[in-house]
Amino acid sequence: TTPQRIAESHTEVEAGVALSLQRLMGIQAELHHCNCNTAGNCLNMSVCAFTTDRSNFSVVAWNPRAQSSASLVALPVKGEKWAVTGPGGEPVSSQVVPLDNRTAQLPEMYLNRAGMSSAQVAQALAELRNNASHILSFQAPVPALGYGVFKVEAGGSAPVGSDSKPSTVTNGYYSLDIDPSTNEITHITNHRSNVTSEFSIQWGYYQSSTGGC
Repeated sequence: TTPQRIAESHTEVEAGVALSLQRLMGIQAELHHCNCNTAGNCLNMSVCAFTTDRSNFSVVAWNPRAQSSASLVALPVKGEKWAVTGPGGEPVSSQVVPLDNRTAQLPEMYLNRAGMSSAQVAQALAELRNNASHILSFQAPVPALGYGVFKVEAGGSAPVGSDSKPSTVTNGYYSLDIDPSTNEITHITNHRSNVTSEFSIQWGYYQSSTGGC
């Protein structure tokens, strides 16, 4: 099918990009792509066994554009204390937030239990389980047509903003209060009516049949 051919070609492109980065950086170390193409079951989720199972690793950020960029990097990890170092050895501000249960359970939702025994289901769930407990986020500034290597190590200082007061953003008409520990909007204020309301988002899903997809 067309989606399958696209997914297969994406895997080949990743191999070519990894080889190009190796040549550009002058290294022999194998570069891992933090997605699901290796397993062949692309689900577009916050799952990365490479970053989750390691206490230190490096992230290579490549910028193919003709102007500098600063993209947000989000990595699944274990634990809440991490430190990020930039290409020049400078400390990079980062934030670590807990991985919510719904996101952590997404891989298990794609298991088709039809015809499987209880033992087989338990084994399959163990293989699919997302072992990350938090998401590490930081900005990666990269020069035009260049790359940057960011070192990530466990056991760093407390996450930036974990003890901060809620922040507020406004456009003059409405204000949003944001909890820095969760990055979630907690209140909305209408400046015209001077009314403040609590705000929260609850995610759900529709299960069409018993036994998974």
